[in-house]
Amino acid sequence: MGDAQNNVANSLMVVCSKLGLHFVACGPKEQMPKEELVTTCREIAAETGGSVTLTDDVAEACTGRTSSIPTSGCPWASPLSFGPNASDSSSRIA
Repeated sequence: MGDAQNNVANSLMVVCSKLGLHFVACGPKEQMPKEELVTTCREIAAETGGSVTLTDDVAEACTGRTSSIPTSGCPWASPLSFGPNASDSSSRIA
């Protein structure tokens, strides 16, 4: 929960999209990434098997494959996207 438009959040969204991970950012609507970047990341994620979700609802952010399981200290990148339970497209690295 917090500022989702800072450089770290933007970079994480880009990397997750490229790696086919499921990225979720939770924060105030006025602190979400710029729409142009979000659109680009969603297009990339559609090709790699990932997804981009932006919400201001904490309960929504902490459900499903993107539950708050930290990956390298970041609760928004789902570790379930890799390993034996991953789909073929989500384990592909371009």
